[in-house]
Amino acid sequence: MLQELLDELPPERLKSASEHVWKIAAIQHQALELLDKMLAERGLSITLDETIEPPVSADDLRGSLNRYLSERPTLLERLELLTGEQWLHQARHPRYCRFLVLLLIQRLTLIELHHVYQIGEILLAL
Repeated sequence: MLQELLDELPPERLKSASEHVWKIAAIQHQALELLDKMLAERGLSITLDETIEPPVSADDLRGSLNRYLSERPTLLERLELLTGEQWLHQARHPRYCRFLVLLLIQRLTLIELHHVYQIGEILLAL
């Protein structure tokens, strides 16, 4: 349904919405990769890529949306299976004194909410 709504946007708004969709897909993908690494190696030193560049074409938007939707069940399944101890696995990060799996998922959720809100604002401005 979101794809149909995005397809109706004028080009200037589509570009902005595309950037938000791409960012939530990219940050979710990054979180999945970091989750695997953090569970496999304790005390891992990580950085978060916050310089993600969005795509420029409508095909990239569709690909990003499809990637987000296809990876979401995997992420949810992984999170459901985490033990209490796994939620507290730590990594070293230059900005955080303790970067836990819990913090990784909180961060992902807040970023997603921000971008979904922005997409909603773009759609409401039609």
